[in-house]
Amino acid sequence: MEGLWGYGFLLVTIISCSSLVGVSLMPFMAKDFYKHLLTVMIGLAVGSLTGSAVFHLLPQALRLAEHDPDHEYLNISLYIVGGIWLFFMVERILKFIMDYKERKGKSWKREKMSSVLSSTPETSTIAVMTENGNLMKGPLVEANGGGGEQRNSLIFPSTPRDTGVIYECQEQAIKASFGHQEKPRLSSCHDHPVTFEQGKDSVIATVAWMIIFGDGLHNFIDGLSIGAAFNESIWTGVSISLAVLCEELPHELGDFAVLLNAGMSMRQAVTYNFLSACTCYIGMAVGILLGEIEASIYIFALAGGMFLYISLVDMVPEMNEIAQETSKVSVRKGIITLFLQNMGLFAGITALYLLAKYQDRFQF
Repeated sequence: MEGLWGYGFLLVTIISCSSLVGVSLMPFMAKDFYKHLLTVMIGLAVGSLTGSAVFHLLPQALRLAEHDPDHEYLNISLYIVGGIWLFFMVERILKFIMDYKERKGKSWKREKMSSVLSSTPETSTIAVMTENGNLMKGPLVEANGGGGEQRNSLIFPSTPRDTGVIYECQEQAIKASFGHQEKPRLSSCHDHPVTFEQGKDSVIATVAWMIIFGDGLHNFIDGLSIGAAFNESIWTGVSISLAVLCEELPHELGDFAVLLNAGMSMRQAVTYNFLSACTCYIGMAVGILLGEIEASIYIFALAGGMFLYISLVDMVPEMNEIAQETSKVSVRKGIITLFLQNMGLFAGITALYLLAKYQDRFQF
């Protein structure tokens, strides 16, 4: 019994500190690398959460292992995950083809317009075809981008108060955490900075309480599932903890970006993130205690449904959106994004499947 509490406490601590590790590494990462890393991490979170639900939590809730000691049911579970991945890929490939045809059509229209383009050394005009077939001529203004490529800067901006770069780089993690809603921004319509006033109502206070209560409840259920899993077996607990860790890292980084963008200092953002993470310890303790009175199956069912919802409703749409945005730019960028997402997906699914398949062969 003491071993369960020790392992549970250790893994919950690792999960709670994961966001701090990510924040500490951010200043040393270039923007493009960090965005690619987040793409892999969100794919990893989707694969881990889905794999944890179909390979561990739902089979445990349905007591399938008691009637199938060889874990043959995992093969059927693998087909379920395969069906999800198959339709994800079909949708992405069809969108790639549509975006490619759209770019080709726009290129053809530009070539047609360039044929009626007339210019002189002093001025340039461009003829634009309207919807009713008429031609309109007007001045052509060329944008000068400065004559050079934009330097791939680091994640952290030069000034501590400029948090727009952090918010922009972590937009996919924020949307994956909050479900495609616009988040509070630093500036208002009058462009006044938001300040933190102790004891007074402010945008920061509202965002902070949203993070504490929303993430606190989320982390409590995560801890509940971890505690119940450790009460079942050590390897089941490790498997669920791995899935939670893969999901929590981009999730907490998204929370961190929201708090910074609302006007908090680095210290305040870390403090609020830590307060919301503390509920995971409470959930773990409750989960272990409830496991003693044979309530684990209900916890597994609840956590399995939550994991599937987070992965398929919150995170997969964000994966689709990021892949579609890059495919509109070029086929190459779209394929790179899809490849990175699949790297994370397969890594998470494979890890959780192997832990479920061979957990009986490992002894502590």
